Amino acid sequence: MGEQKSSTSKRVLQIILGIGALILAFVILFYPGFGLATLIVFLSFGLMMMGFWLFGVGLIDAKQSGAIRWLSVIVGLIVIAFSVIALIYPGLGTATLILILAIGIMSLGFGAILQGASSQQSGWIRGLLIIIGIVIIGFGIASIVYPGLASATLVVLLSIALMMIGVGSLAKGLVGE
Repeated sequence: MGEQKSSTSKRVLQIILGIGALILAFVILFYPGFGLATLIVFLSFGLMMMGFWLFGVGLIDAKQSGAIRWLSVIVGLIVIAFSVIALIYPGLGTATLILILAIGIMSLGFGAILQGASSQQSGWIRGLLIIIGIVIIGFGIASIVYPGLASATLVVLLSIALMMIGVGSLAKGLVGE
C-alpha cells in the first residue's frame, strides 16, 4: 500500500461534499413535509455536487489512469446534466423527475464502482466503493422498475442512495484516498 495520500485540499473537499450529501439526504428523509418538489430540488443539488466532484477529479487527479479519468469526467457530466434538467423543468411530471434523478444516481453508482475498481485505492476503500456503487444502482433500478410505488417511497430510496454517496465521499476524505 505505497500509494500517496490525497492532498489536504482534495481531502477537505471530499469531506465537505460527503457531509453536504449526508445533510441533504437526512433533511429529505426526516422532513417529508417540505413537499415532493422541494425534495426533488434537494436531491438535484446533492447529485449536482457529486457530479461536479467526479468531473473535477477526472480533470485533475493525475494518480488515476487516463481511462478512469475520462470515465469520471463523462459520468460527472451525465450526473450534472440530469440534475440540471430536474431543476430547470419542474413542470415535468413527478414520475419523470424521479426517473431523471434515478438515472443520475445510477450514473453515480457506476462512477463509484469505477473508482473502486481503480488500482489506486486501498483494499477496504475499493470494496466500500464497489458495494456502495452496487447498492446505489440497485436503488436507481428499483425506482425505475417499480413506478407503482408511492412517490414518497421513491424519494426515500433516492435519498438513501444519496446518503451512501455521502458516506463514501466522507470515508475517502477522512482516509485520504
